[in-house]
Amino acid sequence: MSVFSRVEPFVHTAEKLSFRAAASELGVTPTAVSKAVAALEAELGVRLLNRTSRHVALTPEGEVYLRHCREALDRLRAGRDLVTHASKVAQGRVKVSMSYVLGRPVVGALHRLVGRYPRIQLHLAFSDVATNLVEQDVDVALRVGALTDSALVARRLGVPRWVTVASPNYLARSGEPRASTDLAGHTCLQFARPSGRVAGWRFAAPGGDEAPPFVAERPPGPRRRRRCTAGSRRCRRAGPPASPRTLASRMAPVTSLSLR
Repeated sequence: MSVFSRVEPFVHTAEKLSFRAAASELGVTPTAVSKAVAALEAELGVRLLNRTSRHVALTPEGEVYLRHCREALDRLRAGRDLVTHASKVAQGRVKVSMSYVLGRPVVGALHRLVGRYPRIQLHLAFSDVATNLVEQDVDVALRVGALTDSALVARRLGVPRWVTVASPNYLARSGEPRASTDLAGHTCLQFARPSGRVAGWRFAAPGGDEAPPFVAERPPGPRRRRRCTAGSRRCRRAGPPASPRTLASRMAPVTSLSLR
């Protein structure tokens, strides 16, 4: 039996000055309380209580020990209350890993999360490389595409919408394609998946999906976006829809092509 299992019967007996009252408080028998106190005295090697058939009183050593026991129990209860409350409130450090393409929309929405849960400390890691989330100490990962690791638990947050866009300058100079086959005369920028595989362009056609032939480049995301907005290329973007401001002032959607 642990010393802590004997302390509580002693404290209740010392405060009530009665084994019977202490037993009633603890929901046990008076004999069990008396044995616990006797075992505590034997372990400490001192008498804590003077008792007769009708009277219980603290010894000087018992008074000193009672004071320390009360402080210890108060700290234990405070610790219990603290961890119990902490389990009900979202707090602590959360490491989030996400693809670069998700960075801007996610970071732009974080103020709402932090406002709702101010005790959360977010650590953001951006990468398009498939990594072991456990080894990297990642709590939450945001990825685009199919789940490859069956040991992970995933929840679909949305479906990316592909949009074919080009700068107004590019369309004015090269013309707007009316069919997917027209892309053979255009220079297009493709999107590379985290695995390194290129996400080909596919368009809906009466006879089924078709992949058009065209001259393609695969620069990293930021450089691809800069080339497109600068007017030197057309591109296809994935992820959350572009903002109205972006589409209106920097890029023009090619609405004549139906995407898959």
